[in-house]
Amino acid sequence: MKNIVISGPLLSNSGYGVHCRQVFSYLHENIKDNEKLYCHVTEWGNSSWHLSNKFTSGLFDKIIDCHVSESTLYNLQYEKCYSVGFPNEWILIGKKNIGITAGIETSVAPNSWLENIKRVNSVIVPSFFAKNTIVKTFSNCHDILNKIKVVPEYFYEEFLEDSCVKIDLLDKITTTNNLLIIGQLTSLNSENDRKNTLNAIEATTRILSTIEDSSLILKINSGNNTQKDFKNIKEILKPVLDNIRKELGNSAPKVYIIHGNLSPKELKTLYTTKTSALLCLSRGEGFGLTLLEAAACGCPIIATNYSAYTEFLGDSFIKVDYNLEEIPASRINDVFVKGSLWANYKARSLHLAVLNFFNNKDKYSIIAKKLKLNIVSNFNKNSIFKIYKKCLEWATFTSI
Repeated sequence: MKNIVISGPLLSNSGYGVHCRQVFSYLHENIKDNEKLYCHVTEWGNSSWHLSNKFTSGLFDKIIDCHVSESTLYNLQYEKCYSVGFPNEWILIGKKNIGITAGIETSVAPNSWLENIKRVNSVIVPSFFAKNTIVKTFSNCHDILNKIKVVPEYFYEEFLEDSCVKIDLLDKITTTNNLLIIGQLTSLNSENDRKNTLNAIEATTRILSTIEDSSLILKINSGNNTQKDFKNIKEILKPVLDNIRKELGNSAPKVYIIHGNLSPKELKTLYTTKTSALLCLSRGEGFGLTLLEAAACGCPIIATNYSAYTEFLGDSFIKVDYNLEEIPASRINDVFVKGSLWANYKARSLHLAVLNFFNNKDKYSIIAKKLKLNIVSNFNKNSIFKIYKKCLEWATFTSI
């Protein structure tokens, strides 16, 4: 019997958690009779865990069935090891090792990644943006280019179902011009926030004050989906929104906050009912799953015209111009390297993009529906699994 192990944040309520579960799904569905699959579950920051099949598309029980304890992990011999996370954190304990990472949102990868990238048989990233960043950073290591393969992520299969489910908060929204922001507060200092969430909320609220019958819908957290986190979010946003309301008076739009885990069907409801468009002003994304989800549901998208998601959105979104700027000194750490760049949106371009969208909603609705057809055809589970099959077969027969 040949042992296969996947190590990563399989139960984490995070982008890396979703990515890891997609890799697990491929391995679980394609395991051979002479192979046994094990799971080594790791943490991902302070993200909470999914412990219900409702939120993992039925994967929770399968992951637990394959779970291997920390004490047993290193007592087994593995034919192949798949490790999901930052490269310097990969666990490489197989005869063949495949490292999987979303890369880095900025223009430079940390030097600490190089050792494990050189050790693995293959590296899988979800975008050419992520691949190119790694290749450019380590351009002196000529074997890296051919080692890195691109396998995008896919959207939930439930998004293809016709039905939606009830979300009580959405029933309270009576306005027709509504922007949705989904993100995480990665820092209370807006200049350090890689998702740019606070700046996006402030800027968008002011723009919506000039648009009749409008609201802002926020699906955000500050690290996890606990009640304590929700309280923290409200305490952070209250002074921000109070100041804006004081400034704008009666023209200030309503702001609705959705917090906590949403099932795939609930996410579809969010994208397809009260939401006019998804707004993303992130400073960079290694993939951008939220944008893929919105596109798969036919939701128009307004976003900074930078990083990985432009690869699958193409010209079918409302683009916000940006400046590439060096990250602030206070952001530098083990992941964000001194001298690396990320994107900051141009305020004037954002204003024009939002106005343009609401003045031409029918036009952009048609564009979004056409994009949906492409996303549904090329980024569904079966299509992505075919890419995994091709890349992983290559990795199996390639030596270091």
